[in-house]
Amino acid sequence: MPSRSPQAGKPQLAFGRAIREVRQRQNLTQEELAALAGWHGAEISSLESGRRNPTFQAMQRISKALGVRLSEVLVLAEEIEEREAGPQAR
Repeated sequence: MPSRSPQAGKPQLAFGRAIREVRQRQNLTQEELAALAGWHGAEISSLESGRRNPTFQAMQRISKALGVRLSEVLVLAEEIEEREAGPQAR
């Protein structure tokens, strides 16, 4: 059964926001990234909004399509999650 805690979904949301940030830095649209990854634009939208919980394979595929290391995206996702949690989470 999925967790319903207040923290549920925050890591996947942070990952999606990290993907969006990297994609926008590269001036790519969701459709362009989707084409590079061999996906549909709606899949990128779902990922970026946190509605889709990506598999490890999906995370690798997206980072490769963006031309960055997966570890870079994960570090950025952690930074986003910490930034959005604010000082009370530290």
